[in-house]
Amino acid sequence: MLRIDGASKKLLRLEPKTMRESGYWERRDIQNMICRSPDAFCNELGEDIRIVGTEIQPTEFVQDRIDLLGVDPDGVAVVIELKRDSDKLQLLQGLSYAAMLSKWEPYQFIDALANFNGKYGDKLQTIEEAQEEIGEILEEGDIAVMNRSQRVLLLAEEFDYGVLATAEWLWEKFELGSGLID
Repeated sequence: MLRIDGASKKLLRLEPKTMRESGYWERRDIQNMICRSPDAFCNELGEDIRIVGTEIQPTEFVQDRIDLLGVDPDGVAVVIELKRDSDKLQLLQGLSYAAMLSKWEPYQFIDALANFNGKYGDKLQTIEEAQEEIGEILEEGDIAVMNRSQRVLLLAEEFDYGVLATAEWLWEKFELGSGLID
């Protein structure tokens, strides 16, 4: 990437910095920015996803939290995991969240959306308004199609080779999409 130096009328190369070097954290910074501009984020990824929650506890049996939870127009639940560094267990974490999320009922997504919009939207949202919004997100408008399948998007500055190899193997062997974006 280049920067224009107006004084010297030259183009100067910007030195790349990692999130760590820049002082950015997944939860405090990146996740918060995504939550404040979810449409811009999803458009940049080329994904038609509506973010419906952040820091979602997938089940009462674990204390872990899903970084971002989304829904696509087909009702597919999308687990989005953010890492500022390479993490060998990132794929396992995403898959385990998707497995736990597979037990969710549509009302749980509606609750998550109402909470998300209450925190990041312009106003508090009732459950009825959140249900109506979920219906608008879904291509067929029927919440009964919600969560029939799940997928995982992993976002990181870099990926451990084992994560990449496993994602490729899942794709080739079982036709499961990798969802790896860097």
